[in-house]
Amino acid sequence: MSKSSLEGGAVAVCHSPDDRTRVDAILAGLREAGLHLNEGAEGDALMVFLSRSALADQTCLDRTSTAHAAGLPVVPVLLEKMSIPADLPAGWAAVLPTDGYVEAFDEPEERKRRGILGALAALGFAGVTTEAADAASVGAGGVAPQAARASSSSSARVVPKDPMAKTTASVVKTSTTTSRLIAFGGAAAATVLVVGAVVIFQDDKNRAAAPDTVIADTTATTSSAASAQGAAAPAEPRPTPEDIVTGGARVRLASDTYPAGYPIPVRVEGMPGHDNDYVAIAVAGSPGRGEVRYEYLRGRKDADIVLRPVMKPGNYEVRLFFGNDLDRNKSEEIRYTTPLTITPADPITLTPDALSLPEGRAIRVSYDGLPGNDKDWLATAVAGSPDGDYIAYAYTAGARAGIANLPPLMKAGKYEIRVYFDDLTSDRTVQARIPIEVTPAPPVNIQLDANTYAPGADIIVSFNSMPGNAKDWFALARAGEDGYLTYIYTGGNTTGTQTFRAPDEPGAYEIRAYFDDATGDKTVRATAAFRIEPAGAPPAP
Repeated sequence: MSKSSLEGGAVAVCHSPDDRTRVDAILAGLREAGLHLNEGAEGDALMVFLSRSALADQTCLDRTSTAHAAGLPVVPVLLEKMSIPADLPAGWAAVLPTDGYVEAFDEPEERKRRGILGALAALGFAGVTTEAADAASVGAGGVAPQAARASSSSSARVVPKDPMAKTTASVVKTSTTTSRLIAFGGAAAATVLVVGAVVIFQDDKNRAAAPDTVIADTTATTSSAASAQGAAAPAEPRPTPEDIVTGGARVRLASDTYPAGYPIPVRVEGMPGHDNDYVAIAVAGSPGRGEVRYEYLRGRKDADIVLRPVMKPGNYEVRLFFGNDLDRNKSEEIRYTTPLTITPADPITLTPDALSLPEGRAIRVSYDGLPGNDKDWLATAVAGSPDGDYIAYAYTAGARAGIANLPPLMKAGKYEIRVYFDDLTSDRTVQARIPIEVTPAPPVNIQLDANTYAPGADIIVSFNSMPGNAKDWFALARAGEDGYLTYIYTGGNTTGTQTFRAPDEPGAYEIRAYFDDATGDKTVRATAAFRIEPAGAPPAP
């Protein structure tokens, strides 16, 4: 049968602009089969592609209303999972026929094409014959199997075991009580189960797995291939979330196993496009809204997303949730799930430059084996303190191995260096630790070049035994007061001189030494006293 047998009638096409990519792929296959398509308003039948976006499109609704009023055949093609008419807005329910629709999601392109051609033939569209539909499936040189044909008076029916169970067959649903003959198939033999409520197209590859029991209560002659489907299949368990028809939504993982702390890249496909659709990681078997990590898709239907790491080893699931299922702020209806295993974190090594160091000395530690999150971090903490406690920290900036410089500790005692993963998760699981000890700082020596200064004179301060931090500092203050008048940083020098300008107001003053201003520590490490005397005053004894 040549392509020309599909011609002789034009099918008008209507869809939402948001669905252009998905629709174009389907239309290309129909054109190759010889179907004459018109994406304008004119046609002998209307094929309307339905999605949540299309249901909100007034143009599609107007065109469907016009076709309905004119008595033209209308084929609803579902791009997303929905129930007709239950999920239809009132305007659509009034004009969209329920005597035939095609589920064109989560199916190979060939099966989408078969379903659409079959629906057009079932509705009596003159531009499609059953023989042409066979040819579209078989292709050049193939012969449509005669065993797939059944009398139009057949009343065989399919009793689904579970209406939510997913099959790999293309499905055309119809509410007519008299079955139509629609035969399709591949180069190998195929069977068409023609029923009053559901028409399921199967090929040999998928026939054995079809989750339906066929009851043949017909007086008409059927093929031996169709009759072979008459035996009742054994009962199957209720489908798991993976088996739920999701409208084509899927999650793809590069790996189903990651160590604790590692970011988890996922590919999400076929989402409805709501702002609050989201993908989540949850403990395996936990109820909806039990996620430990999640990310909103913000209107994206397909997206590559990196989920924040999970910190505790165990069995988890990556789940998809649709925004239109939301109850309060999160949905409990799991639309799709795939397993994920979190293994213990990779071994981590920590090597401080010293296991014992004095107060005020900066801590330098080499590390290796981190997962590489930007906000992985190392911290100091009092030994034995709760895991969530810390004193000072440094981020690794995504390095798996490197050297971290931690601020100095200012009080002698026993401490430890701790490793945490990805601070953005707020997780405080200590992934590795090593003990260190802080000893009292050696005395700092300060000497002034005089004991008394005139207002505005230079005060030269000599020092040694400072720890060498860039923001170690000296301050000029009034004797007996907590504050200070001015200060100077040492620039990391452990020994040297600094020059202050003497205050204008006479009185008692002192120079004070502090360690690392960046820590906020205000422990005075050393002092040197002096006085400011007005010009002409007798020298101090």
